[in-house]
Amino acid sequence: MTAARWRSRALGRVRSSLGLRLVASMVMPAALLLVGAALLFAHLDHDRARATSLRSDRSTAAVVAQALGKGARPELLPLFQQLLGDDQLLVYRHGHTLYRGPRNTGPGLFTVSRAFPGGRVVVVGDVEGQSGLTAELTAIVAGILVVLVVVSVIGSTTLTRSLRRPIGRAAGAADRVAAGDLRARIDDSGPEQFRHLVRAFNSMAARLEEADRAERRLLADLAHEIATPLNSVAAVASAVIDGTVRSDTERGEAAALLRNEVERIRALLDSLGNLRQLELPGSNPPRRTDLRELARTVALRLAPEADQRSVTLRVHARRRPAVVVTAPDLVDTALTNLVSNAIRYTLPGGRVDVSVQPAEDDRWCIAVRDTGIGIAPEHQGRIFDRFYRVDRARGRSSGGSGLGLAIARGAALALGGAIELTSSPGSGSEFRLIVPAASPASGAQGAGPPGEGASTRTTG
Repeated sequence: MTAARWRSRALGRVRSSLGLRLVASMVMPAALLLVGAALLFAHLDHDRARATSLRSDRSTAAVVAQALGKGARPELLPLFQQLLGDDQLLVYRHGHTLYRGPRNTGPGLFTVSRAFPGGRVVVVGDVEGQSGLTAELTAIVAGILVVLVVVSVIGSTTLTRSLRRPIGRAAGAADRVAAGDLRARIDDSGPEQFRHLVRAFNSMAARLEEADRAERRLLADLAHEIATPLNSVAAVASAVIDGTVRSDTERGEAAALLRNEVERIRALLDSLGNLRQLELPGSNPPRRTDLRELARTVALRLAPEADQRSVTLRVHARRRPAVVVTAPDLVDTALTNLVSNAIRYTLPGGRVDVSVQPAEDDRWCIAVRDTGIGIAPEHQGRIFDRFYRVDRARGRSSGGSGLGLAIARGAALALGGAIELTSSPGSGSEFRLIVPAASPASGAQGAGPPGEGASTRTTG
């Protein structure tokens, strides 16, 4: 069965089910109401008929008793029976049955009696035989039910037809998205409830389209970043093979170049692994962490790199512990990239200072201040984008992958925190990692496309 036929059948089932439910929802309550009203009317009519029959039979019994008490002949009793109709007349005198009319076997029997000298008159009545739910009432109820069903069917058919077109548009757009057309959207028309669904679907499709564009940009940038060191490796390998590299000095330079390019590729792959780690839910569980000790650990790890570039790296933290409930791996990732970036863009003889201090709203701030080249205002808005470099030539020569600040921002977002930046050209930069005292650290956010949900604040 093709997708189109399956969708057609599914829509048919939806419309049929919707129509039946609409008819049922309209007919059933009204039918129950009508039946209940009819039963109530019948009960009231039954009570009224019973009261009327009782009054009539009592009067008849009193008349018969009075006549027999005045000496009326028994031959007149059949005439009284005819006046009673279906009710039964019984007359007893001196312990014997003087007269017995036709037996009454109805379901609603009742008796009334009147005494006369030497005997008693008894009338057995049947209210069901005289009243109840009449044929006229039954016909009226049935007619109303038929009209109600017809109106309900017409109303449900009209409503179903009004929904058929927007449902078809929604199904068509869903099919296009499933087929890879992420630009598919649904016209914002139809009932208000459907328009809410349309807006949710269009918002989802827009996010998918943006994520797809970001993924394509990432792949294109990644291919470009890998191509540069691979071209260098291929050129050196060709020079070695064709004999261009002959002396020991040239071979040493070629080996050093190969080692540097391989290290660049390895650093790039490590950065991509860090990005992937940020996207894995539950991979960074929170626990009690002393930010002061964590900052010192990061500084010790990066001290050789700072010494190699003749940059002074210091950590300033108060003596009291700075304990928070957070994901230490994410804090370590963010801080490592911020400090490494500061070292890389600080000239020899410069200084990088890391400080841990409390911030407002029960948060903590880890500030990384350098005396480097600074960042111009026009670059600060994109400095956290993947593969973006202020100076591309400097970034490649220093071994940067262009992913460090993007990874730092992703880790900060996953912590539920943010990164703030203050910088101006020639005066250095200060990156501030804001860490909540209790972080969600879900690990499922923060590694999204550049510019999406960025929790950064930059000032020149």
